[in-house]
Amino acid sequence: MRFTSFVAVSLLAATGLGAPTLEITVDGLVDTTILPAECVSDDDANNIGDIFRQLIQSYSDELALEALTEDFVDYSSSVNIIINGGADAPKNLTEPTFQGRQAFMDGQGAQPEIPFTTLFVKHGCDFVSMRWMSTRSAAGQATEVAAEPVIGTVIMDVVEDDENSYGWRVSAIYSEFNSGAWLVNLGVFDPEGPTTPVPSSRRLARRSVDTSSKRAGLVAKRSISQGFQGQVL
Repeated sequence: MRFTSFVAVSLLAATGLGAPTLEITVDGLVDTTILPAECVSDDDANNIGDIFRQLIQSYSDELALEALTEDFVDYSSSVNIIINGGADAPKNLTEPTFQGRQAFMDGQGAQPEIPFTTLFVKHGCDFVSMRWMSTRSAAGQATEVAAEPVIGTVIMDVVEDDENSYGWRVSAIYSEFNSGAWLVNLGVFDPEGPTTPVPSSRRLARRSVDTSSKRAGLVAKRSISQGFQGQVL
């Protein structure tokens, strides 16, 4: 285990700029991070967490313009593999899902609204993390066959903005979730056992697929992949 000690250097505090934090490690490495002049408060964190909820549950371009930086970037290997229908391509699993606010708006604006519950929110000085759950991750999709609960976590980097209603903007999202359950709900993956039925149906959500597809475990459906291009999660 590498032990570190942190020395807060406040030379810039009097100027209103962020104070650099100096990290000195036992192996001689030094890392500095410029913190904002003011840190995210508990109320700020809850508001920022709700930005994420609204982007999923009640998206609008107005919200994206108000809450995201122009150079916003979103990383989610969970989304990328769903876009690929469970495969390694065409979306690189380690690359950003969205690069830039406009790219995000172009994709997310076409997506159906997804019921969303915030489980808890935590924060540091310039980031907010939250744990969330959706019980209808495939809501609005023609291929919805099940309602397995999907739980995920997200970390949002934020920067100060005195000119918008939040006082902060989200500059980056790092989000991962149970993509296996999401694929079940979309009908891409057909499990051997029973699944949670969609609330509007009393039948078990099952889809028959050919034996070779079952053996592979994943069925790549082009229509589902195309329909998921914009999801932010």
